[in-house]
Amino acid sequence: DNMVEKIAGVKRAKPEKDMPKEHIQGEECNTFLQLCILGVPKYTTERDIYKFVVLPVLPNPEGIVAGIFKQSIKEAGFVLFYNEAQKRKFAADFEPLQGKLKYPRVKITQYIPKGVPTSSFRSLEQVLEKCEAKKRAEVSHEQHGTEDSQVLPWKDIPYPEQIIKKTATLKNTMEQHLKELKELQGGVILESTFTPMICTDEAGIAGYRNKVEFTIGVDAGNKIEIGFIKGKMEAQNITIESPVDYPHISLECKTVRAMILPIVQKFAESDKIQPVDRLITKDKEERKGFWRLIQVRQSKATKQIMVILACTKGFLSPEIDGKVRKELVDAFTKVDARGSCKLVSFGLIYSSNMSGQDYDYNDPIEILYGDPYYTEMLLGYQFKVSPLAFLQVNTAVCEKMYQYVMDLALQCAKKATKDIVLFDLYCGIGSIGICLSKVASKIIGIEVVPASIENAKTNAELNLIKDKVEYICGKAEDLIGGIAEKYTNQNIIAIVDPPRGGLHKNVLQRIRTCKGLDSLIYVSCNQQSMIRDLLYLCKPARGRVKGPAFTMITYTGADLFPFTPHTECIALIRRLYSESGHSQQYLHL
Repeated sequence: DNMVEKIAGVKRAKPEKDMPKEHIQGEECNTFLQLCILGVPKYTTERDIYKFVVLPVLPNPEGIVAGIFKQSIKEAGFVLFYNEAQKRKFAADFEPLQGKLKYPRVKITQYIPKGVPTSSFRSLEQVLEKCEAKKRAEVSHEQHGTEDSQVLPWKDIPYPEQIIKKTATLKNTMEQHLKELKELQGGVILESTFTPMICTDEAGIAGYRNKVEFTIGVDAGNKIEIGFIKGKMEAQNITIESPVDYPHISLECKTVRAMILPIVQKFAESDKIQPVDRLITKDKEERKGFWRLIQVRQSKATKQIMVILACTKGFLSPEIDGKVRKELVDAFTKVDARGSCKLVSFGLIYSSNMSGQDYDYNDPIEILYGDPYYTEMLLGYQFKVSPLAFLQVNTAVCEKMYQYVMDLALQCAKKATKDIVLFDLYCGIGSIGICLSKVASKIIGIEVVPASIENAKTNAELNLIKDKVEYICGKAEDLIGGIAEKYTNQNIIAIVDPPRGGLHKNVLQRIRTCKGLDSLIYVSCNQQSMIRDLLYLCKPARGRVKGPAFTMITYTGADLFPFTPHTECIALIRRLYSESGHSQQYLHL
């Protein structure tokens, strides 16, 4: 009762009238008819709130729930009711279920400061249609889906049409949030520009991946297979399908897979050495097996190839382990077995993890043949790449993307009165910073993966720029403070290429308050987290948000992943100043 009174008793002197059931249009905010749902995951939708919050409380919501609204990339949503009595009853019925739903952190409260315009809500009918569309898609996939639809969902769409679809999606998403930013900045904002999508020609998409991971398992007929996972873990129907017909896999990668397959089949037959069982079990230790996956990395520029095989640690006896190693090394050192590429590295990753990923970055790697790296070329620079180091999977488009980033950096450096210092956050093997080395007099790279940092240091020396670079191993959120303080008041350009989750809040705060850091280039594989971070960096200073705001200048996408809906995003934001030197966020150019 206390919870219900708290929710429904805010400013109850003037309750709203019942909402007409035929529509939920209009800009008015029916605050008394709204409940705020807190604690839902950031990337959920109205459909998720309906399925996992509304339905458990209210199995038959028709005539009661008028609409649902989910705030983009925030842990909050809203449910709109037709009258206040319905809202009060929902709150009372929710109380005994709190902490027991799919989202255990969910709680409900009145959104006191202001409500959401009813026009922002999806009507219950629209949400139900989304649910039905999802069910139809799942049924269609189960009945007609192939492995292509999971790995390459756009395999049958002509490439020019793929680019049109990706361009439209990116522009629509960005324009929607630029309107939100314009409201945050009081309605005055420099108009940003969209640059045409960075992509390759149609001939360049065949075999574009420079890194492939083939899973080792069994096919639908329970025979040993090496390829891609088909099916769903939840449905207990995981199988492995051959990759021979996939257009994004090179001939050399397919050749490696064809070389290992008979060896795995032979040892499964003679010594009962089976692939890891991938189905979920109550006891994780029941998931036994030796063979896990094959990682193949190659460079078309240097004609080099690296092969790493992930296996279960401690599974084989020393005698059998020796036999397996000898057979694998003998197979991969045959001169005529790998097409046009030269094998420069072959090794094993031994992992003891029997759940989740087949290996992680802490697992030891043992090189059985060659060097612990292969060499790639980007924009005329050489890069040594170790097995677990990150590098964009599409070399041709990656080069074009780096050239675009370099052009942006040169544009930022034009008006610089001092030498440029480049902050390369999440630098990996140093590829972006080294490719931009002509722009800056000093490069500071931060990366959490030790092997990548070692690669970056080697690559700086290899490209004769070791005197102007400094690479530091650690988390960006832990190191950014000291670095920002050290180089304060310099002409700083920051380039960030974070993981899917985006920038840590400490990194965002330090970027906002770092004097001299007036230009930032954001490279991201996740539009939503990038938009969240850009909104924070561009909104006016207020409360805990310190430092002059940035302004969005330009953005585009890079098609690193043909045949899929995924797009790499690049955005340039800058702090703009008036001629007097004062921060002037709302300049009209």
